[in-house]
Amino acid sequence: MTEIKVVAGDILAVPADVLVLKFAGARYGVDETVATILEAWQPRPLKEGESQLVEHTSSRIRAQKVLFIGVADLHNFRYREIREFGREIISVGSRLASSPEIIATTLHGTNYGLDEQEAFLALYQGIIDGLAEFDHRIKEVLIVEREASLAKRLKRYASRPFLLQHKPPNTKQNKPLHTLQNSLSIELPVGELSEAKPHIFVAMPFADVYRDEWEIGIQEAVQEIDYLCERLDATPYIGDVLQRIKDRIDTCGLVIALLTGANTNVYLEIGYAWGRGKPTVLLVKKGDSVSFDVRGQRYIEYASIAEMRQKLRTELRNLRTQKAI
Repeated sequence: MTEIKVVAGDILAVPADVLVLKFAGARYGVDETVATILEAWQPRPLKEGESQLVEHTSSRIRAQKVLFIGVADLHNFRYREIREFGREIISVGSRLASSPEIIATTLHGTNYGLDEQEAFLALYQGIIDGLAEFDHRIKEVLIVEREASLAKRLKRYASRPFLLQHKPPNTKQNKPLHTLQNSLSIELPVGELSEAKPHIFVAMPFADVYRDEWEIGIQEAVQEIDYLCERLDATPYIGDVLQRIKDRIDTCGLVIALLTGANTNVYLEIGYAWGRGKPTVLLVKKGDSVSFDVRGQRYIEYASIAEMRQKLRTELRNLRTQKAI
């Protein structure tokens, strides 16, 4: 039986046979960190589905080997691709000559605006797809997250009873089920199906100072009405970021805009949403001024993150009841 575990900690310090990372046409986040440590490794461009195993002697990485798997560029690395990446982790890992028993990886998508829970479940389900499909000796797959608060939320997502449903349809009858830690198998409508789910687009500054507003005030309130919660950070993207923002606003059911900090891009996104006839919910911290463009509009003021979450939760519930979203 294979266990899939969420581990809080530094992925560099987690002992594993293989550390699996993505290569999305360039290096990002932990991919960049590990590649920098492996100074002698000069990565060749990896196309989607290609992989490269790197053996190393660095004392800074506890995993014995590092495996890079080529994926789509970040612009296109969404829920379907994340699920496929999870499957590829097992597919490629099962074919390694060393037959790894412990594989470590990390979550992708949250650092460039995908819905946190949906990205995690897509990765989780992809791993289960691979475990059910390929012969292997894997005992543990570790999803490692450095931020303790995020790791705690990921563990919560993995333990929710409504996620634990039925046997994956592609599981061979002569193989044991690959399971969560509570021994219940799952088959989730995530990946390609994620794109058809209703989503809320959040216009806000992508800065650490607003992390609580995003993680606690906005994300948790949106999760309660079963919408995906997305935003878009321009930093890691190559290409037409503005068009991507327009696409996500065009297809969303609602735009939530954080006016705190008076970010110019936020106001531009509000203007575009209004032009497209999208309903908006405006949030601003008490004491902050708002631009003359929205002074005549209704907006929600909050003094604390808890107050923001409660007021936004009530607003979203009301909009659902009124069928406004």
